[in-house]
Amino acid sequence: MNKLSNNRLNIVFVMVALLAIGLACGGGAPKAEDEKQAGPEYVGAWKANDGSFITIRSDGSADYKIGGTSVSGGKALVSEKEKTLRVAMLGMGSPMKIDKAPENGEMTIDGIVYKK
Repeated sequence: MNKLSNNRLNIVFVMVALLAIGLACGGGAPKAEDEKQAGPEYVGAWKANDGSFITIRSDGSADYKIGGTSVSGGKALVSEKEKTLRVAMLGMGSPMKIDKAPENGEMTIDGIVYKK
């Protein structure tokens, strides 16, 4: 095998690995039809008693750390119909259930209460 073929093989291997990782992290989860950028009521630094946090900025960018999962520089997307919040990176990200929408500085996501 020559060096060029070896490089192509390595690139294919890396692309397949990235695709597998993306699908394993929820990239295969269907996107809600009405999904749009999180509105102003979601903007802020939200913290939970268990140390989890979700930060949503006015430009729609977001970070979160929940359990062993964290995302930085994602995009906060909300589906009113499905009642989900998703912090997507390159279009991938698992939806989280909005149990209670933001009100008076508090919201509940996947059973976890967050406060501003």
